[in-house]
Amino acid sequence: MEYIEWNKLLFTQFFKKEMAGQEVYSLQVSPVLLDSLISGGYNSYLRSIKWKVPVSKNFFEELGILIKVSKERVKKHKTYPPEYFGLLIFLIVACAEGDSEQLNLNNVYDRINRFASDILGTQRWSDISRKTSRDIIAEGWKFLQEWTEINNLNYGKFVDYKAVTNPYANSILRHVLINQGHLDNILDLLIDKGYIPGELITREKWVDVLANNSQRIKAPKAFFDLLKEDSAICNGILGYIEGYIEENFNDRAIASPSSNNRKPAIPLRISVNFSKFSNRVTDVFVRAYSHDLSSDEIFINGSRYGMEYELAGYSNKLVLPVHQALDGFTYKSQQGQRFNLQTGIKWLVINQELEEWVESSMLENASSFAVLCSNSFTEQLTKSGLSFKTYYTTHDEIVFLRFSSLNVEQHNQLLTILGLQTQKSGRIILEGAFVTDRRTTIFQEMPYRFSYSGYVDEPVLVAVASGETEVPLEKKENILQDGTTIYYWVLPHGLLNKEFKIKEVTSNNYSHLTFTLRTIEEPSMERAGFFLKDKVGNYWRESTPADIIDMPSRVYDNITEFNQYYYPKVKYFVKEQNNFLVYDHSINPEYNPDHLGDLLLRYISNATNINTSSFPFLLQQVYSSLPRAQANRIMYQWRSLGYIDYEDFGKGIKVNDSTLFFLPYHGGILAYLTGKRSNSFITQLKEYCSKNGIDFIVEPHSEENPKVFPQKIMLFSKYPLKEKFTRLCSHFDITIKANEVYQLYALYYQLGMKEYIEMLQGADQYDNDHHRKQVFNAEKLGWDDSVARIEDIPSPALIKYDGFKDNSIEFVFKMDTGIVKIKDYSLVLLYLLKHHGKEVLYRKFNKTGFSDLLVSSKLPLPYWLEKALMLCTASNPRFDAGVRVYSHIPDTIIDYIETKLQIKIKYPANV
Repeated sequence: MEYIEWNKLLFTQFFKKEMAGQEVYSLQVSPVLLDSLISGGYNSYLRSIKWKVPVSKNFFEELGILIKVSKERVKKHKTYPPEYFGLLIFLIVACAEGDSEQLNLNNVYDRINRFASDILGTQRWSDISRKTSRDIIAEGWKFLQEWTEINNLNYGKFVDYKAVTNPYANSILRHVLINQGHLDNILDLLIDKGYIPGELITREKWVDVLANNSQRIKAPKAFFDLLKEDSAICNGILGYIEGYIEENFNDRAIASPSSNNRKPAIPLRISVNFSKFSNRVTDVFVRAYSHDLSSDEIFINGSRYGMEYELAGYSNKLVLPVHQALDGFTYKSQQGQRFNLQTGIKWLVINQELEEWVESSMLENASSFAVLCSNSFTEQLTKSGLSFKTYYTTHDEIVFLRFSSLNVEQHNQLLTILGLQTQKSGRIILEGAFVTDRRTTIFQEMPYRFSYSGYVDEPVLVAVASGETEVPLEKKENILQDGTTIYYWVLPHGLLNKEFKIKEVTSNNYSHLTFTLRTIEEPSMERAGFFLKDKVGNYWRESTPADIIDMPSRVYDNITEFNQYYYPKVKYFVKEQNNFLVYDHSINPEYNPDHLGDLLLRYISNATNINTSSFPFLLQQVYSSLPRAQANRIMYQWRSLGYIDYEDFGKGIKVNDSTLFFLPYHGGILAYLTGKRSNSFITQLKEYCSKNGIDFIVEPHSEENPKVFPQKIMLFSKYPLKEKFTRLCSHFDITIKANEVYQLYALYYQLGMKEYIEMLQGADQYDNDHHRKQVFNAEKLGWDDSVARIEDIPSPALIKYDGFKDNSIEFVFKMDTGIVKIKDYSLVLLYLLKHHGKEVLYRKFNKTGFSDLLVSSKLPLPYWLEKALMLCTASNPRFDAGVRVYSHIPDTIIDYIETKLQIKIKYPANV
């Protein structure tokens, strides 16, 4: 659909005769709304904007022209709608969809610029600025108000409210403060709070309900800031919410467990394991299936079940009595989330990730499938002549029946016997996490696959692009441990950058979505800065060029004295000596641009919606057997190795600038390159190193899981000339601090144990207590459940409160001087272990001047200490018999850690 049609359609969506005489407070727009106007509306609308803006002009030139044209036409025909309205809507869409970063007044323009430049390209888009807003966009809002004043009796009225602060950014922000998801959360909140339809909610009550449930509603911070103001915009937004609630808050919404207006229940799917050596089912259990799971618990018939991620999208196993699997239920969890298990016969297929038989939402005729049903069907199925194998459960009346290679007639016969509806259509499914643009863009370098669930015996999948011949997909197979064969399909490279649908040839069944296959773009190497952190590793502010990467520049009393004392002891920048090991370059592998860890690094350099919750999930897609807890730990290690950073948990992830760290090494200069990288950058860097006598070394960061990390790149020179590296960094714009040794400074900057405890003794007191809590047990290095009153718990004690509705966790430290809330508890753990005489740190001889540091695997280390240790070798610790081993650490650094922590690290280790 062309722009002129979209402009008219959008205008009549908001300014229609039903709104005559009323104020249009907010132009709430979303991909869901656009898709509801016409099929594929969101993508169609974005294409219409791109076609409307000529390459010879940019967006704002076209906007300015249309505003001028609209003014002229209205002089002749006052009801002629403004032609630029569709372009104003694009700014709202860009701001709303820009990225996952928390929306606020300061990043309105950045979000719009990122989104718009991706959609329109740099030729059609020049970055929005305050001047652009003042001279062009503001004129559009102003004339829209003038137009509605002229036509108020027919179309409704728009008021261009001007905020006191940042009026131009505010004029866009007011339209994206809440979306459909936020409205549904508000509706769900009212239901759970016990409100009834038609109940009068005053303005003061609205503000109280919304402001006190910010974590539940999940709207931008700017929305809740606005609630504090008694302004026209605030009243307009509240009026918009009231109108939505009045229309949708009814008895149907309250009664339905999965109403369109309520957050749907998370499905629980039955899973089954059986013995290959007998005819018995060994396990029947359920898993919650969702990408939005959080640690939770549900109670089923008096039994408590803990809920957390085990694999990507799947919770841990919840073992049930087998008869309950067919009964079905809907339960609400501790945190208010509903979980639902459907009643009746279960149709199961093999899940390749779990290697379990998992309940399917379709009655698909897979090459191998099973049915969990009543034993009463067995006799009738036997008489029908259908071939199947029976496995018995712990319940005499329930059996697990396995079928293989049924044709269409046999499949329909089975459905008839079981009393299930015969279906004729199939389903084409895209499986994979590395997809963007609302799951329509696929990257050929990242894991993905298409699967077919349907009623065709030998499905054939083809890609159908507009005006082109059909292109067959490549069929592949995966043979599981129990011998079951699963088929899936991948795309040929000839479809790059084309839009297409997937069709199953026999049934003529098409995919619902239109897809695009792309290659991961080379990331921009422009500097983005670092996140500066405080002495315990919490986000502080953006860094400046004067800072030491992510530490402030002035943290030392006497830098010269510090350098002179520690450099010789740690042996940085020392000439090569024959008695020290140097790298054997004959076994140095070549840099592989298709290494999965590097592809993942490039992917998140391009993506704008990766945060600390989604990143571990992506790691699990690269390495499918990775448990969720280990994926979280690997994310922390990416951060410690310098590749990524984030302000706090739950916030967006950014890729750091390219950075060079010097490593302690006796035989020359060894440096480690981390952060942003592109293939062209690596190629040019290798050429430069070859010409300038620098060895380019590639190694894995981890021997255990090499795929989930980028390749470790190190640069080596046997001559201790730092100038060689400073020239290289200047040539490639790589961050380097040649006069500082980062690992030493990080240890110096780390808050020591004594300082930290003294700081806590002067902190504000924590006055709350909660019934359920956990208390750290120093003897077993774990947590004990407790319901004791906090005043009855002996001090010193570390206490954890969780189970809050907003998924938050609070840590408090009880001392003789009082109780304080803490954010980082690693130093408190070390203090408690020292207090109880528990030894958890050891050293073990490695070679002259170096040792391995051994730490209990249950013990987290303080942020800067952990980072300094990992950057001594740019490697992950290895795990060995319940301990983490940080290898090849200079003895001087271990001695310095002893001073910081006031803990004796015994040598040699006796573990």
